[in-house]
Amino acid sequence: MHIMQCAMENLFAHTADYYDLDTRFMPGTDLDLYRELLEIQGTPVLELACGTGRISIPLAESGASVWALDRSPAMLAILKRKRASLPWKVRRRLHPVVGDMASFRFLRRFPLIMIPFRGFQALTEQRRIESCLHHVKRSLAPGGLFVLDLFAPRVGPALTECATDEHIDWVYERPETGELITRTSRRRGVDTARRILHTEVVYYVETPDGKRARRADDFSLRYYQRWEIETLLCSAGFEIIAEYGGYDKRPLQAGSDMVFVVRVAQKPNTLRIMESWRSE
Repeated sequence: MHIMQCAMENLFAHTADYYDLDTRFMPGTDLDLYRELLEIQGTPVLELACGTGRISIPLAESGASVWALDRSPAMLAILKRKRASLPWKVRRRLHPVVGDMASFRFLRRFPLIMIPFRGFQALTEQRRIESCLHHVKRSLAPGGLFVLDLFAPRVGPALTECATDEHIDWVYERPETGELITRTSRRRGVDTARRILHTEVVYYVETPDGKRARRADDFSLRYYQRWEIETLLCSAGFEIIAEYGGYDKRPLQAGSDMVFVVRVAQKPNTLRIMESWRSE
């Protein structure tokens, strides 16, 4: 068992400027699903752990009123810069908010709340996990839906292995600046009892004039098996109306993600999966 006692803050304090380079590989099917749910549920929308606005901005451009909450001032600063360049009608629909997804309060309730791209797993303490679900439940409008995405852990030694060497994830030349950016990562520790992965992510940046810099942050993510997240949601008073193995609605067991669409349970403490929401 590898144990690191302290979970990290996951605030992207030194690496927020490079976050969008990580997500450029994503196929966009998650945004398609959120747009589909937006058409069904209507507006306003609350995105928790919104980051730099990869989801919030397109939803606002689609006509939704979006409240975008994140705990990281560095990530929200980038979102606000992007927002400043948007048309006025879009800007007025997009509301960035500095806040904690484990403890938030709005005067309105939302027909759609989401935590995309594994943001929920940044909560590593049980009390904060339960508090987040409590606040989500309280903030949902009647008939509202809550969507969260987690990675599906691969059972085996690789899940809990630590590494002293950095692994190169990708190399990219930024066309607007000419910077050559190399992203690396390494597993610094694993708390198998609490199911927490501790990872260091590093961006090596080389400018056209040869200057070099190293930007790094430590991140902690809690991982879940399927039964654990289903039990957690049930215990928090939700019922599952759809679960997928990816945003393309593939079967849960066939994907690298676990996507859950839930609502407040009609009968408390019952785990119910509604077949009608599954893909054909």
